[in-house]
Amino acid sequence: MKTILATLARPIAKRTYLLVLAVLLLNVFDAYASLYIIRLDSRELNPVNLWLMGLGTDYFLCGKIFIAALLILALAVRAKKVPSAVHALWIVFVIYAANAAYQIAIIGYWLAIR
Repeated sequence: MKTILATLARPIAKRTYLLVLAVLLLNVFDAYASLYIIRLDSRELNPVNLWLMGLGTDYFLCGKIFIAALLILALAVRAKKVPSAVHALWIVFVIYAANAAYQIAIIGYWLAIR
């Protein structure tokens, strides 16, 4: 327990903090865009998200955002000691950014054909 508290007590670099914030914002966008796209007559392929959606919209949003936030913050805490954790955060950022661009394209397509 002492090691965990010592790890959490170390400050996170400002650049890492901004990267974490950007990934968390992209995650929130992903959650809401996923719901919107599903309402446009699409379907969820991720089994965990599908299960959460079966519980209800609120469970889906809270679960999706919480799970991703927990994992992203775990990487941020590790980034204090392990430089490869910062690289992993950048990879996650690129994946979320590409996913956001894809979702925007899907929404644009659906709105154009309606």
